[in-house]
Amino acid sequence: MRYLEMGLAFSAFGFVVANTVISLLIAVLWRTIRPSRWSSRSVFLLRMLPAMGSASLVLGLLLPAFWSFEPYETTERVGPVLAVFVIIAGALVAAGLLRTFLSWRDTRRLEHRWKGAVVGDSNLGIPVRTYQVSSVLPLAALACSSPTGSSMP
Repeated sequence: MRYLEMGLAFSAFGFVVANTVISLLIAVLWRTIRPSRWSSRSVFLLRMLPAMGSASLVLGLLLPAFWSFEPYETTERVGPVLAVFVIIAGALVAAGLLRTFLSWRDTRRLEHRWKGAVVGDSNLGIPVRTYQVSSVLPLAALACSSPTGSSMP
């Protein structure tokens, strides 16, 4: 069991350190380069890079190295500092999952509101059904909630 504890602790340590370093690099990059010229795909990738990079580093480098070089019969214990990193890593993952769920929920709510506000069909000459929604703001949106590509019944 101590082998698994140590593996988890080192993975958490690596995840927190890598996430912090990558996040700081992204923050510096964001301030030095004009983000207004970036595409939404670039901004999304930058936003996801700390989590994806940290997970890739842990799964691709740290865990294989731990499995290769750490003796299975270890008697080491996880100290308080490593335990703190496990808690921080768990909090980071939990916060990310919570943000994902809340974003999904808010998007579904907005889509349902739009469905209720449909004024009529709008023929744009594209192969999917389009709908016009009355709005005081200029709005163009794509909402797709079914595998067929149609967001409305």
